[in-house]
Amino acid sequence: MKTVDKILLDLHQAHWTNNSQNFPVNDRRILASFCNQLKSGKFFTENQAKLLIKIFKENQDILKNYYNSDLSFLDSPKWSEPFRVLAQVRRIYTNPGNSTHFFVEYTFNKKIKEVLTLLIQKEKVEVLTLTNKTIGFLLTETNIYLVITALKNFRFEISENLEKFYREIVHIQKTQKNHQQTFLDENEKIQRHLIEDIGDNYRENKLLLSDRQLRYGYQFLTDFHEKTLSNSIALRKKPRVWIDSSVIQLRILIDSLIELKRFPIMIVLDGHKVEECAKILPEIYLTLKQYQKTCSVYFRLDNKTGQIFNKFISDNKLNSWLNLSTDTVVIDNSKLPKFFDKSGWYPKSVISFTNSFTNNKGTVWCDGVDLLVYYTDKKPMIADHYEIL
Repeated sequence: MKTVDKILLDLHQAHWTNNSQNFPVNDRRILASFCNQLKSGKFFTENQAKLLIKIFKENQDILKNYYNSDLSFLDSPKWSEPFRVLAQVRRIYTNPGNSTHFFVEYTFNKKIKEVLTLLIQKEKVEVLTLTNKTIGFLLTETNIYLVITALKNFRFEISENLEKFYREIVHIQKTQKNHQQTFLDENEKIQRHLIEDIGDNYRENKLLLSDRQLRYGYQFLTDFHEKTLSNSIALRKKPRVWIDSSVIQLRILIDSLIELKRFPIMIVLDGHKVEECAKILPEIYLTLKQYQKTCSVYFRLDNKTGQIFNKFISDNKLNSWLNLSTDTVVIDNSKLPKFFDKSGWYPKSVISFTNSFTNNKGTVWCDGVDLLVYYTDKKPMIADHYEIL
């Protein structure tokens, strides 16, 4: 009796596997792939062999027309070689040649794929697909925590640096939970941070104590009778918030950020929307000028279409060097200036005029900022934002 793999090759040679009158189209595609694999010298894996038997059993009437002998071999199939065993790869690692992403590589596993798919969809995580078994994620604390937590029960090999980052993140989260149960006056570390950030009289400032909860990981239960924008921002439950730009004027937003001591600020524009940039920049400049705040713009548009934008920067000298006294910087959503890393400058808040400011180099760099405002006329599609009403 011939082995099942030899029977498949016989069928293929007789053109039965690629005849539209015989096997259904999906089955023909699979059978042709199996034949090519056998011809290349790669034998079946156990799962592939099971799939071949399944296809043959579902098409027994067709098989009888060619193979007139007893089809009992389908119930006790014989094979010409032992099944090929796939090396199981499961690892999470960073690549020295890529400083912005970390990678998950695994031999196909239905459960792992389901877990990753659910994570990506639920958390709106942007991924970089390299191969059918390797996925890249932006190298952020949030992504490291989400991915490793989701996959830790599948016994992945995790690179030492990512394992260390993960342990630190878990420790910080536990510490924050402990801080939430600790009265402010009993924690000297939080007190020192608040004095440096707010001032010696921080205990008297309920607004700023409420606003700084996310940054320092404590709980300050309070409520404000007056529903102002500043109060609403201070009571946010998440670092990312949405403020409707068609309802709240930029002047009112800046006024609130000054009240909350949220300078310096990083402002994000969408450089692909030339007319919008040319319209928004003068409004930003004039609003900040009212408060005697400096502003520097660190991107330019193509002169063919963005001449008005570029000229406004030049005419108003908005191209000064970045230093620790710079109040406001304006960048393009798609580009983070390289010199930011070495400048020592870091924002206390971010205003993004685009909902596309997510999972890119800019968001990675300001991952430690506890107030990121999406200032647009439409709600962001991301899942982790808090609406300011």
